[in-house]
Order: sequence, then C-alpha cells, then structure tokens
Amino acid sequence: MNIDSFMTPRLLAVADMVGDCKSLADIGTDHAYVPVYLVEKKRAESAIAMDINEGPLTRADENIKRFNLSDKIKTRLSDGLEKLCDNEVDTVVIAGMGGILINSIVESHKDRLTSVKRYILQPMTAIEETRKYLAENGFNIVDETLAKEDEKIYTVICAERGKMIIENEINLLIGKHLIKKQDKILPELISGKIYEYEKATSSMKNSTSPEIKEKQEHFAFLISELKKLQEECRKW
Repeated sequence: MNIDSFMTPRLLAVADMVGDCKSLADIGTDHAYVPVYLVEKKRAESAIAMDINEGPLTRADENIKRFNLSDKIKTRLSDGLEKLCDNEVDTVVIAGMGGILINSIVESHKDRLTSVKRYILQPMTAIEETRKYLAENGFNIVDETLAKEDEKIYTVICAERGKMIIENEINLLIGKHLIKKQDKILPELISGKIYEYEKATSSMKNSTSPEIKEKQEHFAFLISELKKLQEECRKW
C-alpha cells in the first residue's frame, strides 16, 4: 500500500509546506494522512496525530498501524493544542478548519508552546482573518501556496514567530508570497474573488442605506485593486 494514493492536492500542499522537520503535531488529524506521509517519506522523524473526537483518532490509529509507523506516530485526544506539551514538537499543522477557529487554537497556547518554530495553516474560510491575526500577534508569514481540488482553491500558509506588516488590504486577500512566487493558480483565485465582489456589489445596487453604500464603495475599491493585480499576472 502506498500513502501517495491517499494524498489529495490539498493534503500534498500542506505536507510540502512542512518541508523537513524533526517532529510535528497534526491538529484535527482525521485519517492522519499528513503525518503518515511525512514520516513515511522520512521528512519527519516523529509525529503526534491529535483530534478532539475519538472517531477520527480510531481511523488515524488504523492508518498508522497499516503503514507500520506506531513506533513513530502517536495519537492523542485533545481539544486543539491543549494536550500538547512544550518541547514535544517543532512544527504544528492545523488544516481543514475555518480561519477563525485556527486563530483561536493558535492563540490559546502560543505563549506556552515556545518550542514550536513553524505553524502550517490551511484555513477553509476567513483566510484574510488568519493573515490579519498572524500579523497582529507576533507571527510572520514566510511562505504561502495554493492547491486546487474539486474546483476549489485552497491556501496553505507557513508562519513563524516574528514581525510582519500587512502593507495594504489586498495583501490580506492575496498573500504577497503568492504574488512574489507567481503561483500558477493565483490568476484563477483572483478572478474568483473579483466575481464574488462584483456579485455582492450587484446585489446592493438598489439599496439607499448609507452603510450599504459605504460597503459598495469599499468593494469597488477592492475590485479595482484586484483587477490591477490581475493585469500583473497576465505579464507572467
């Protein structure tokens, strides 16, 4: 059996962003595919697969045993990072959750888990809120990548402790590393965001509310900035 057959584009993007590490904790592990993949490929020496529910941990245990990795990957019932001790891992993966939940998980134990050097985050929603949280709470985004799966585009963020300044609002919507590295999926992501804002603006066109008018103006600004970025992408 080959672990590669279980790795979707999203999970591969998460695993690739981890790179090489000594030890990692996978929060909300579900089937434990990411830690199994990284240990199997010898890109991590050991891992802890953690989840808040017994069901996913049972599935994780089954997969870990299937790949004969029980000596290197342990499972642990935990609400987020609660049961993780300091100096156990150097990398934390939190993938497949909403951005607000990811923020709260990181926030709840960031001062206690000083040994964690790198956070690999894959928000399913509220990606802008996660970028904003990181900038405001002592983290620096050192890399980002995109993955497309089942017509959906996912963002994977690598953050380390440090200082970061979000230079403009567009970099909350579109991470600057995606632009710098000319991510091949970025043009499609930008087009999707333009469509979303244009659709939202259209639905507000008959409103006379000052608040809605203000929101329309804001969305128009974002659309304009996204279109400028779209033009840049066409030059790649």
